[in-house]
Amino acid sequence: MKIHTEGFEPITLFISPFSSDLPGIEETLRDIIANDLKISGFFQVTKKSTVDIAKMDNNAFSQIELSCLLEGKIEIKGQIVQFIHELYQLPERHLISHKSWTSSISQIRDLAHAVSDEITYCLTGIAGVACTKIAFTRKRGNANEVMVMDFDGERYQAVTQGGDLNLMPSWAPDGKHLAFISYESGRPCLNIYSFDNGISKRMLNVQGLQSAPTWSPDGLKIVLSLSIDDNIDLYMMDVQTGTLKRLTNHPAIETSPAWSPDGEEIAFTSDRSGSPQVYLMEADGRRQMRLTYYGSYNDSPTWSPNGDVLVFVSREEKGFQVYTINVNGTDQRRITDGLASYENPSWSPDGLRLAFASNREKNWNIFICNSDGSGIRKLTPWNGCECPRWSPRLNLKQLF
Repeated sequence: MKIHTEGFEPITLFISPFSSDLPGIEETLRDIIANDLKISGFFQVTKKSTVDIAKMDNNAFSQIELSCLLEGKIEIKGQIVQFIHELYQLPERHLISHKSWTSSISQIRDLAHAVSDEITYCLTGIAGVACTKIAFTRKRGNANEVMVMDFDGERYQAVTQGGDLNLMPSWAPDGKHLAFISYESGRPCLNIYSFDNGISKRMLNVQGLQSAPTWSPDGLKIVLSLSIDDNIDLYMMDVQTGTLKRLTNHPAIETSPAWSPDGEEIAFTSDRSGSPQVYLMEADGRRQMRLTYYGSYNDSPTWSPNGDVLVFVSREEKGFQVYTINVNGTDQRRITDGLASYENPSWSPDGLRLAFASNREKNWNIFICNSDGSGIRKLTPWNGCECPRWSPRLNLKQLF
């Protein structure tokens, strides 16, 4: 489903004022849910009405342009929040969803995101992405730190704080770990950070370059670029044992690997043809074949969640532009405007959106957009933010 195609009609939803015995928390919850649903692109949300919704009958509902109604009640018991929502189809006021939620007051954003995803699924049949995060890097002086934020650009958290160069974050499929490259020791080293205990573990003790880690869909392996014999090739590492298997063996530079969702193939960048181009190979390194032929410098391929499309960047006059291409090499199309540079595209779990870094506002920041390039929204408030990676869907226990 594409939420930005011509003729798409957003679902009109009214969010009634929630009842609550703690003033202020009801507006916070309501505002976050409304913003989540607006970002999704599926909804036209309103929180204000000139009429008393509670007193309207079916005939009155049929006269206004609303298709759904969300009501909620909040009860506070100590530091625990209980929220009960009721979602109705209008004008019949047919009950679609009734659910009770419990969380701590400190997790009110998590609660709101979970409710938003529930509403999205109930009304569209598509799992929402409000319970996701985006990892990225932020430049601070001479250092680069790995950060994470909610999908809406709120609640920033630092993964690294050592004042070193930290690059290229990559989410594990379970959403509980991040792989990244750290220069803490003075040379590039693959690290894995655990959100459960807040500890980073160095994974490889090999000389030379370590770059561009990406997890397998089952979370058991990581493919990355290494220069063990002074040539940059792709290797597969067993996460548990650290055992390496070489996948490419070519005098050219091989980098930017990306697993297909089914784990059967890997896309990567190689300059073996004389310039960087996107290639595909089987996950064991066999059957390597070139995918892109248009453009003199193509890089950073990433598979869409359903596995039929790749997004990548191609260098042009104003910098890099984001393109999509079918996995069979057809229908290559640019989705960015060509007026700035756009880099490191990353798919949302539903395949409907992309996160990317851009200097479209002069300084580098993280943005999201629809999968056709429309609906661009800036997320980060600082300069020097790059390399976004969208997380898998998370549950409340996994969130900060």
